[in-house]
Amino acid sequence: MKNELRIKDKIRDKIILEKIKNDLVNEEEKHLTKKINEREMYMKNIKENEEKAELKKRAKEIEKLENKKALDEYTNLIEKQERERIANRQNKIVKSNNDFEMQNQKAKIKEEMQKQFEEQKFLKEKEELEIR
Repeated sequence: MKNELRIKDKIRDKIILEKIKNDLVNEEEKHLTKKINEREMYMKNIKENEEKAELKKRAKEIEKLENKKALDEYTNLIEKQERERIANRQNKIVKSNNDFEMQNQKAKIKEEMQKQFEEQKFLKEKEELEIR
């Protein structure tokens, strides 16, 4: 009977030890699973932050390109307006020169006509004097 009690105690102890061992293994698995989940969560957060940073970087690059494009367009517009202003001014100068030349020509023509008129008048007077 003592043997039987001993055997029962040993069996019971083995069962208890096995249960403790299983509980420890289960706790260790839970702990490892928790650590793995935490690591995955941190890795996910890191990846999300890296993606956000990359998106911000791209957005800044796009903004820089858009600003450069807008500046180039504005510069081109200013240059175009300046060229038009210079061309208009040159046209005004040419027109003014043309007007001045036309006025000079008119004055010369008027002067010639005046000379011719005076010559004709002189010739007429001379003829009248000769006739008398």
